[in-house]
Amino acid sequence: MICRSTNVHKVVATIVVCLLFLNSSVNLFGQLSNPIPGAITKQGLRVEIAELATLPNTENTWGPKGDSRSGDPTRINLARHSPDGRLFVNDLRGQLYVLDDNYQATTYFDIDTTNGGSRSIFPDSMFDTGLSGGFISYTFHPEFESNGKLYTIHSEEPDGSTPAPHFQATDLADPASPVTWHTVVTEWTASDPAANTWNEATGVRRELLRLGSTTTGGYIHPLGDLQFNPTVVPGDADYGNLYISGGDWGYIARGTTPDGSPTNGQPGQLKRLDNLPGVLYRIDPESPGGSDQAGVGDYTIPEGNPFDDESGSNLDEIYAIGFRNGHRMAWDSDGTLFVSNIGESNIEEVERVVAGGNYGWSLREGTFVNGHDINSGGSGDAGDVFANNVSDAQDVDFRGEEYLYPVAQYDHDEGNAIAGGFFYQGDDIPQLVGKFVFGDIANGRVFAADAAAMKNVDLTDPNTTASIEEVQLFTVNGSGVETNVDLTDLVGSSRADLRFGQTPDGELYLTTKKDGKLRKLVGLSADFNADRTIDNTDLLQWQTSYSLDASADADEDGESDGNDFLIWQRNFGTHLTGNNTATAATSLLVPEASTFSLLLVLSALNILFLRGVPFKKFCLARSS
Repeated sequence: MICRSTNVHKVVATIVVCLLFLNSSVNLFGQLSNPIPGAITKQGLRVEIAELATLPNTENTWGPKGDSRSGDPTRINLARHSPDGRLFVNDLRGQLYVLDDNYQATTYFDIDTTNGGSRSIFPDSMFDTGLSGGFISYTFHPEFESNGKLYTIHSEEPDGSTPAPHFQATDLADPASPVTWHTVVTEWTASDPAANTWNEATGVRRELLRLGSTTTGGYIHPLGDLQFNPTVVPGDADYGNLYISGGDWGYIARGTTPDGSPTNGQPGQLKRLDNLPGVLYRIDPESPGGSDQAGVGDYTIPEGNPFDDESGSNLDEIYAIGFRNGHRMAWDSDGTLFVSNIGESNIEEVERVVAGGNYGWSLREGTFVNGHDINSGGSGDAGDVFANNVSDAQDVDFRGEEYLYPVAQYDHDEGNAIAGGFFYQGDDIPQLVGKFVFGDIANGRVFAADAAAMKNVDLTDPNTTASIEEVQLFTVNGSGVETNVDLTDLVGSSRADLRFGQTPDGELYLTTKKDGKLRKLVGLSADFNADRTIDNTDLLQWQTSYSLDASADADEDGESDGNDFLIWQRNFGTHLTGNNTATAATSLLVPEASTFSLLLVLSALNILFLRGVPFKKFCLARSS
């Protein structure tokens, strides 16, 4: 049989078109298989990472309640300092630790010591979801040193004796569905704020908020974090207000039951202001009194909340909406709030928060149209994303307000779940000044984005986001040899379970659940005279301090010794320019190795003869 040439041409053309689409990020129906084709690359940012501590092993401590992550030694979730400077770390399995100056852990409290027994603080607490369940978060009141108040989030699986929730969502697929999970915000008032253990007999606990969800098959994306604005002081309007970041409570996920529309999940849970899934809260944790406006829980609505309609149907504690999983919050030094928002199947986001803003979930994911937005070309599946070609006039939410888009984002070619970070505000790592440092929970990659660029993004324009680069981590051994590493190399697993913390002076911690480690990013701490330049004057400071005090203690081992000289040597010639960015100091000539050696020997001999320090001690420090 002989085919007509026109038919052959059509067949060939069809094959070519299909092949082109197979090799494209866009399929025949407009769905994006690779939403952000450009890769995140390493562009020269290198930062040393050092191990500080291993947290206590809590594996197999939940007994009959079960533990779907039983293979992990710990479930570290946060490293956070109290206002008096102590470092606290929590474990999702229920423990809050306080670490001493040597990073040795003491249990401050355990919310479920006896796994549901009569002596447990919260006997219904539950971790077995393996995701966001358990002892989720904690924070300290800015006046903790005097009032002893701290705040926690934990999850519970209710039974017949569990208190009723202050608020519960109604299942849109089956309004008769019972509540299956609770998320609880608690205020703790310590009788002795300086104590390193909670005293249950003399301390006071008050339940601020108890939320009820009807989701089944595991509770995910409840409340994620709670913090006070760290940039305000007494007398400022926002002082003492507590921010709580939330998620969609698991009501929206690919493959879940429709709510009567041709979409999976229940997007209707988020398209309203009388419901609490998917929102960021702002509350005054004080109990309402007199003319104070009460919230749904035992707290007060602060003045200025954007949806406050007093006697109307809005829930006035809502500050912003449209979050899938508001994992972490961070403030820049100018008071701008950012939320790291974990995506569904495609996009991880950093949001710059505007009071009253809608960040789009589940009709938007990142700067893209999510499959739930059928009116804008979506498929109905929350696991899909599509190009955002929606006109400005149509790119609005149920209120007619414009959607707000992320200031930075990455897709799942780069990672799977954003680990919310911090704006670097320290002195030790000049190359991170002006950067927002964050990462990916699963693969442990560490990223950085320019803070100024993030603040200049037009939130209503999906075509403007700040660029992201990857930070190269490295370790340094006792001989000063640097080795580039990935966090998964250090953890010994393909999954790192990365989280970030910040010191009071703006340096950064990294924690990893897979090995239970607390680590820190370290850098140019050899700036002993704090003039923002590593130069010969720092060498003189080291010489003056050697073996006498810790004023030239770059490695934070409590003394000024030969190892601190090696750190100075590695970083010699770097300083901050006037615009607060790191650069090589062109005016400084970096000495050759022989010159360094001579400087070291001369300085050491001077110290030895003037102070009578044993030469053996110096040699040991130099070669360790």
